[in-house]
Amino acid sequence: MKRKQFEEYLRSGTANNITVGVLAAIGLICGAKSFTGTQISLVEYCFIPSTLTNPVNRQRYCTPNKRYIMPESEFYAEAYAPANPEFQRNNFLPTKATRLRIIPPSNPDKALWGLASVLFVGGAYGLSKAREWRLVQLMPSVREEIRSNWLISKLWYGLRLHKEAYSAQLDYEFHQWTENRRVRTAQLSQMTPQELAIFQEQVRLRP
Repeated sequence: MKRKQFEEYLRSGTANNITVGVLAAIGLICGAKSFTGTQISLVEYCFIPSTLTNPVNRQRYCTPNKRYIMPESEFYAEAYAPANPEFQRNNFLPTKATRLRIIPPSNPDKALWGLASVLFVGGAYGLSKAREWRLVQLMPSVREEIRSNWLISKLWYGLRLHKEAYSAQLDYEFHQWTENRRVRTAQLSQMTPQELAIFQEQVRLRP
């Protein structure tokens, strides 16, 4: 019975491997998704002197290599107030940043994607380990059942050989008895009535 369960469990391995593979693949996709994009709003800013009013003059302070990005929550917090990396003492460049635009989060569900990745990968790992544990649990009983079946088959094989030998011996003895009876019948048929009477008397007197 255990061997049958073990064989059925082995046959179900393909479906189990497919399930584990699908769960692991989904988990990896979710994990990759959790590492892309931003989860919070960002602020793009630069440093423009407040004395400049001409837009053309202001633009030279906001060239692509002079634009910076930081989280929106930190941009408005005094503890994280951005400092001008080009500020020098006795220079008119300002230390206060000018906000250009707010960049909305491109992936606000990063935490959910990460949680989904952990759940799917953990499910695949747990399913794989559960199958391995079940196989380990079935192995001793299956091994014992196979050993018992082997002994039983050996006993049946020995009994069958003994039966065949015994049947052959009976056939041989029956053949010998039949042959002896045929020979005796042939001998009796050749006796005269007087010899037959003497033979019958000897048989009767034989203890």
